[in-house]
Amino acid sequence: MNQSLKTVEEIAKRLDLDCIQLSGEEDLKFIQACPKPVIKTIRVLSEKDLIRSAQLRPHVYALLLDHEQPGQGKSFDHALLKEFEGDFFL
Repeated sequence: MNQSLKTVEEIAKRLDLDCIQLSGEEDLKFIQACPKPVIKTIRVLSEKDLIRSAQLRPHVYALLLDHEQPGQGKSFDHALLKEFEGDFFL
């Protein structure tokens, strides 16, 4: 579920977070406005999603690559990562 930037800012401040994990459909403008470094969850369905994540990489602390339904204990096709460069979390 996407939260408003105001809500993200309030939670980050109240909990004195070191970083923020975003798992919704937040765009680059939202990511750049966050008050703390961002771990961005990318739902991987195809190579297109990995290309999109590479465009976000310079603007986030880390990428977390996940199934199309994050948190469900399901995995995406890791063969898609064969030529994916850079650090990431699974």
